[in-house]
Amino acid sequence: MLRRVRGYFEAVVLVAAAVAMWVLDAPIVAVALVTVVALLRVVAAVLAGRPAPAVRPAEEALEYEEALEYLARETLRYWQRQAQERGLVGPSPVTLATGTVADVRERLYRPADAPDRIVILGEPGAGKTSTMLRLLLDILSDREAGSGEPVPAWLTLSGWDPATPLVQWAAANLVDAYPDLGERKTGHSRARGLILDRRVALFLDGLDEMPEDRRARALEALDRDAAGLRVVLTSGPDEFQGRRREPRLRGAAVVEVRPMEPDAAAAFLLAGQTGAQRERWEAVIRAVADRPNGVAAHALRTPLALALARDAYAHDDPAEMTDEERFVTVDELMGHLLARCVEAAYPEPGERRDALRWLGWAAAHLGEARDLRWWAMPFWGGIDPRDGRPRSGRYAVVALAAGTLVAGIAVLSVPWMVGSAQAKFGYLTLGSGLAALIIGNVVHAFPRDVSTFARRWTFTGDAPRSGAERPAVTARGLYRHDRTIAVVQLGGTIAWTAAVAAVFLGRMIPVAIFMALCLCWRTIGPSLLLLFAQVRWRLRGRPVRFMALLEDARQRGVLREAGPVYQFRHALLQDHLARAARTLFPG
Repeated sequence: MLRRVRGYFEAVVLVAAAVAMWVLDAPIVAVALVTVVALLRVVAAVLAGRPAPAVRPAEEALEYEEALEYLARETLRYWQRQAQERGLVGPSPVTLATGTVADVRERLYRPADAPDRIVILGEPGAGKTSTMLRLLLDILSDREAGSGEPVPAWLTLSGWDPATPLVQWAAANLVDAYPDLGERKTGHSRARGLILDRRVALFLDGLDEMPEDRRARALEALDRDAAGLRVVLTSGPDEFQGRRREPRLRGAAVVEVRPMEPDAAAAFLLAGQTGAQRERWEAVIRAVADRPNGVAAHALRTPLALALARDAYAHDDPAEMTDEERFVTVDELMGHLLARCVEAAYPEPGERRDALRWLGWAAAHLGEARDLRWWAMPFWGGIDPRDGRPRSGRYAVVALAAGTLVAGIAVLSVPWMVGSAQAKFGYLTLGSGLAALIIGNVVHAFPRDVSTFARRWTFTGDAPRSGAERPAVTARGLYRHDRTIAVVQLGGTIAWTAAVAAVFLGRMIPVAIFMALCLCWRTIGPSLLLLFAQVRWRLRGRPVRFMALLEDARQRGVLREAGPVYQFRHALLQDHLARAARTLFPG
């Protein structure tokens, strides 16, 4: 609430400064008013660094319990929906060395003497992520409110830089995904306290999908920072055990995801098949059984490969998968299945080409990263065909050029200005200030991470209405919220400018320019930047609507959602599309 009031007050003071400069010809008053705003921000920064008031232990304990139950409710609601979108509502085809997901819950998670760390190991596509998701849902569905059982919280490791302490990174991400965890009368994150108190279990997905240069450091940091915390981790065997084939996380219980048995794989492929299509699949199953060491037999041993095969040949004859003259290696067959799945998702050739171009472009920009942050896309340029790196440094050049232009106009306009020397000095000072404002906005104020912009661009106060809980953040919901805030603020700026124009007709132009530039940092958020990027691509002859593209890909099963970010259905699909981008979208 105080932040919102301060924002309104600053806007009024800046408008008053503009009126004092151009209407009342009082530059000293204008500079004084701007100084008031600057001093207000300094005072706010100092107060923000003061220790928060103490909270009574009983009140604090109640607040923690409410936060824990809020996290449990929202996590269950969100991931139940995600499980439905990912097709994980039926029986699991995954085989675990320790039994079922329920067995893992009862033996390794729930007992009082349960190990602090559980590691789910499996080859790419074996079903590690789906197993951990089923475990999360199983725990939350069976959990009783107020039981004190740790609440699982899902985090994707590909976005973690081990230089940041694990608890700090996890708490910040939980606050981003569950806004009500970030409000506490002591001024600290409730998420951090819940993690340190072992009330929250960190479900960390994708150690094997982290960039290689971070992986070893991540394991060391996990071994060090996660001591005493509840952690469930997914990884590939090689990435976790290293070359020595030794566990690298002390005291961890290992749950191994085994390759699917032929009978289980056959049952998965035949489920729901009828008529001629069932006969085609039965023929493929017999052919695979006749060649147990063949390429198809080795490929069709993971839930991912089996799901890709079902999707790729939902209506066509799958017999070509067994052609070993065409598919010499497992990688060749998997690449074929991935390409077929994209064709099945986008049956219309024009749509498919556009999707391959833009999704491949996004995949190439991500590189080894797995989280597709839509608010970062405005900063992506073309792909350099020499090394595949994005050319985003142009924004710094544009910002510097725009700021220099405004400052130059301010300086060159002094000899032609009317009024006293004080007035000329005021024009020059404000013009230079606007130049610095432009540079600061473009280079620094357009953040690329949800932890900064989701709170920075929110102009609706810190807390929801009494009795209301804010749901878990989604990528689409975050975009819509930012777009709404930007439109409201922009509309307010235009309305205020029009009101001033009705009163001060002759001197409206400089007032309008001043107001627009001074308020732009509150108006232009990531959603509008995304719109500007779309205009830029349209002018280059390549029209695109980014959020419509991402949401459509999610609905078609090419992308999935993980809190405020998108991810490709699997890292193998992302890498496949990134390779295609080199030929479909070279510049």
